[in-house]
Amino acid sequence: TVGSHNLTAVYSGSAQFTGSTSPIDTQTVTKANTAANLASAPNPSTFGQLVTFTAMVTAVPPGAGTPTGTVSFFDGATLLGTATLSGGTAILTTSTLAVGAHSLTAVYSGSAQFNGSTSAPVIQTVTSGAPAATHLTASPGTATIGGDGLAHISPLSATLTVLSSGLPVPGQTITYKVGTTTLGTAVTNASGVAVLSNATVSPQTIIRSGSRYTATFAGTAAFGSSTATASLVLA
Repeated sequence: TVGSHNLTAVYSGSAQFTGSTSPIDTQTVTKANTAANLASAPNPSTFGQLVTFTAMVTAVPPGAGTPTGTVSFFDGATLLGTATLSGGTAILTTSTLAVGAHSLTAVYSGSAQFNGSTSAPVIQTVTSGAPAATHLTASPGTATIGGDGLAHISPLSATLTVLSSGLPVPGQTITYKVGTTTLGTAVTNASGVAVLSNATVSPQTIIRSGSRYTATFAGTAAFGSSTATASLVLA
């Protein structure tokens, strides 16, 4: 293992010779150096397309063994995410790279046995294309009639993802309606979830809607529009 080891050789002796012990020899074992290599596919890619980054970390001779630990993937100075090495390989996927050229690196953090290392940059080119199709799902909601005569709606939740990959689409505005009445808007978080709280509407509006509400994403140049419908029950 890595560290200093005090080694001795002990001769047990024989019928003709007495035993003896060698002087202590200190053997120092240092961490093995590593080399990180990064590949991306497909490259080039179209905006919104799922891209896979594969980092391979190997021991540099005379070191040996399979490195363990985590690898961080960077777009310039921006952290895209981290992944755990398995058999010396770590994989990260994303579909959120902006149009243009990206200088990507994989940084291995090292371990108790292996020194860290950074891959050579890989240039990932992302071209513009048709907006990526999206999928919106909405969770059932409930409402209770308050003293003001209005229906007070429990927080409504909708999740926006890329249709092809299932990855979340953060930072997008979702509009909530009951029939033609707009309840409000909310922005998707890092998990693609947008939550609308403190919405009120007349009970009659809920009844006329068939006790349902809609969540709508209008779409952008990068992501296509989508709509979801869910139940909204007066409790």
